[in-house]
Amino acid sequence: VRRPHVPPESPTLGLSHLQFEAMLQAGRASANINDFALITMLGLLGLRIFEACGANIQDLREEHGHRVLKVRGKGGKVVLTPLPPAVQRAIERAVDHRKDGPILRNRQGGRMDRHAATRRLHHLADHRAHHRGLHLRAVHPGGTIQANNQEWGSFTTTATLPSGTAR
Repeated sequence: VRRPHVPPESPTLGLSHLQFEAMLQAGRASANINDFALITMLGLLGLRIFEACGANIQDLREEHGHRVLKVRGKGGKVVLTPLPPAVQRAIERAVDHRKDGPILRNRQGGRMDRHAATRRLHHLADHRAHHRGLHLRAVHPGGTIQANNQEWGSFTTTATLPSGTAR
């Protein structure tokens, strides 16, 4: 089986630092308690949409004095991801004293799926665009900060919340 050609540079453009900051502010100000958790899990932890949506409250724990999230990635690979304080607070707000179930929920109280997450991101981007002139067209569920760091050895938020915007 021949593998498809993959260009060395991704054609998918991502958010600039200022655009990501605007998304964080929109999520923080949103009435939906899941929005800020979703944005921080994608942008600050570098999770894929399906990884963030698949996270459960039972996956939160303490390891060696640090709060971590057990993440199930592609191919069933499981990793413990340390939670920075901002992400921890956002997740705690989304969990809202529940003891089990999904971290991110939809409006009916069930697990948020990747389609609902994408709609939430578009809603927040449209809200920010209205107020700040940001125009986000698409959210790509691939690429992560970790993958970008491994390949390029640098930190950027552009790999996690891709959009069709120019930088």
